[in-house]
Amino acid sequence: MLKTLNQNIFSLRGVIGIFVLWGLLQSMVRLLSGRVLSGDDAKENIFTQSWDWGYLPDNPPLYEWLLHASQTIFGPTLFSFLFLKYALLTLSGVFVFLTARRVLRDEKWAALSAFGLVLLYQIGWNYFQALSHSALAFTLITALIYAGARLFEHRRLTDYLWFGLALGLGLLAKYNFVGLALSLLVAGLILPEPRKIFLNWRILVSLALAGLLLTPHLFWVADHWQAASAMVSDSLGLAKSSHMARALEGVGSGLIAILSFFLPFLLVALVLFRKGLGRRWSPKGDERLGLVAWLGLAGMIGVALMLFGAVALGVPEISERYAIPFLFPLWFWLMARMRSVASQKTEKLYLASLGGFALFILLFRMGTGFIAEPFCKKCMDFVPYDAVIEAAREKIDGPVTLFVMEENTAGNIRRAFPKAQTIWLNLSPIYYPAIEARPCLMIWSEQMAGGPMPPIIRDETNSDNTISVTGKWKHPYKDEWRETEWFITTLDENTRTYKHFCAPR
Repeated sequence: MLKTLNQNIFSLRGVIGIFVLWGLLQSMVRLLSGRVLSGDDAKENIFTQSWDWGYLPDNPPLYEWLLHASQTIFGPTLFSFLFLKYALLTLSGVFVFLTARRVLRDEKWAALSAFGLVLLYQIGWNYFQALSHSALAFTLITALIYAGARLFEHRRLTDYLWFGLALGLGLLAKYNFVGLALSLLVAGLILPEPRKIFLNWRILVSLALAGLLLTPHLFWVADHWQAASAMVSDSLGLAKSSHMARALEGVGSGLIAILSFFLPFLLVALVLFRKGLGRRWSPKGDERLGLVAWLGLAGMIGVALMLFGAVALGVPEISERYAIPFLFPLWFWLMARMRSVASQKTEKLYLASLGGFALFILLFRMGTGFIAEPFCKKCMDFVPYDAVIEAAREKIDGPVTLFVMEENTAGNIRRAFPKAQTIWLNLSPIYYPAIEARPCLMIWSEQMAGGPMPPIIRDETNSDNTISVTGKWKHPYKDEWRETEWFITTLDENTRTYKHFCAPR
């Protein structure tokens, strides 16, 4: 019976089952803490009102397209985000399993390679909880590496088509995906076996397919180039200080990102498999070692490219989410080193560490989900939006446009009013969806926005058309915790704000 259980768990079916179960548990904990949208989710809820070739210039549109598809089933609610994110996590586990099975030729260690993702903090905890484009990018990182492993073995036309599809979709997920493509290319041209992949004429088929997928979005980027340049420069901190100071800071943050990405996995691996991690590897002989060598070298070249980019461009901050496309090929090299010295005892201890950390994550999430402080600072999952939603519902009679000052309120207002047209003030110069002739309500909170309302808009809120709403925050152990005040203004069609933001276009 135990043997049958092992065979079921350490298989593709077992990997899918474990990841689906993990997603259900994570989703259950999140839903029990409330249905509020926060962070990236709140912002993304605005974009899914329309299909476009681009939304914000700092990220490609594939995540929004997939979320839009999810919301045709679940609506603009938390369910749509949870379904998409944990479906992506499950796909990531499947691609890691399939790649590791080719690299290691060992079903059990292929499964352990997939399950081991829980020991990467960014993957096991952060990416699929708080982020959006980076979560999708990780799934496509695993997909491209798997496609590369298929090419290493066969180099059939269908394999090149899969490689081109993964490459194109990856670049539509996040721009830093190019780091993985470059790392695989440079490492592949250095080593003799993978060199055959890139010197085969069929690679042109891969590039053509990727280019075909990218072309419409690239035209959109060209139309928004000025805004794109400004946003990228701001997000990378290129105007922060002198080039030299930024470069030094970037190298330091890059080295920290490399180390922190592999935690706490690296601590477990060093305790249980330190002899394997220190062993020299060679691409000669067994073909599997050639694949291990390619992925290991790609990861090392990725580190070099990332640090070189920090110096050349003067990028001061390199976080783990920027570094993952450059680093993740090393995962399979590390797994090969660990397997080479594994014993039944160390395998059991490794599996126990995976289960222990997974339990810790769930318990910690329950703490953040039900207690809030001191587990969180801004605690955006606990904002009492119900108060402003109910007040807005009393003022809405038929089709309406909702003009909201900041992203978290905007995303949650749309969650409650899916048929309304919702506009977020800070997006208006870039993302400008079509608006029909409708009454317009302006909803705003200076506390949520973190600053005063622009004077040009404030003048039009001092009227009898404005009401105030106060929502009281809830906490298990605090009677008086926080409160947030919103204002709702019915905009007159003759006001400048209505004409600029709410008029039909």
